[in-house]
Amino acid sequence: MYFGISLNTLYENNFDKDSTANAVFYANQQQLKVSETLKSTARYCIEPAEHIKKWVRVSADFNCPSKEWDSWQQVLFLMKFYQDSTEIQANWIKTHRFLDDGSQKTLYFDAKIPQKEWNRLCVQLERYGGSKDLYMDNLKIITFDE
Repeated sequence: MYFGISLNTLYENNFDKDSTANAVFYANQQQLKVSETLKSTARYCIEPAEHIKKWVRVSADFNCPSKEWDSWQQVLFLMKFYQDSTEIQANWIKTHRFLDDGSQKTLYFDAKIPQKEWNRLCVQLERYGGSKDLYMDNLKIITFDE
């Protein structure tokens, strides 16, 4: 319970066993890195659960050695709903809007479950430019009602 709201965890990943190219050792633990050469992470996906509620929240811990000031080049923290290969809904935040040089912070955002049918929810980091490294750890997806 969180302020009278029942939360159900759908997915957790601390990336300790991740073997993708983005998995690097940083700040004494394995984390995912996006950089000038590693422009996006793998997609971390779940299928709809029986106990899914009206809302989904994704959260993760971020390490920002150096802030990306150009908003067009900031790393996106993405959540996308799919029906097979068709994207139904996309929600995101620009991570660097909430981070400063040398900061470590947990970021999260919420999305209402789409009314259209969907069979996969994926989360990833993606960048479209810029040269600043960003690290992510402890990805979590939860579901809740209003």
